[in-house]
Amino acid sequence: MATIAASPGVDFFRACFNIDGTPRAGWSDQKDGPALQSLAFAAAWPYLDTPTQAVATTVAQRTLEQIVASWQDDTNKAGPWEDIEGKSFFARAAQLRFLDDTDTTNPMGLTLPAAFTAARDGLRAALQTHWLPDKKLYQSILDPVVGDP
Repeated sequence: MATIAASPGVDFFRACFNIDGTPRAGWSDQKDGPALQSLAFAAAWPYLDTPTQAVATTVAQRTLEQIVASWQDDTNKAGPWEDIEGKSFFARAAQLRFLDDTDTTNPMGLTLPAAFTAARDGLRAALQTHWLPDKKLYQSILDPVVGDP
């Protein structure tokens, strides 16, 4: 299996790149994208040919390792124009869904990192902190910081 490494100085969760693979200036890191991408790989798995399955597995394994390693570092841009920075319900939910699906169905045969259970349980607990006391509404962004106008 090939090793996929982020470019030096570039966060794994970078949301946007130029066509040549360099990071787009002024763009944020977002923690939902790799999880959503890997969920799409799993859903498409039966339709992928063998070489494409190999690439999908390599990318998804790296995503799994990165999510498990950095689930607590969950500040990212959110909001309709990505103008608010904070702890995102959506990003946490996407990551948790990927971890849950990997633990149950795992069509790509990913190897669970040692800290997998702690990360999955930690994300599940973190999602609960978004619910307001009456449990009828949730707060999409916790600890929000609004960007420059």
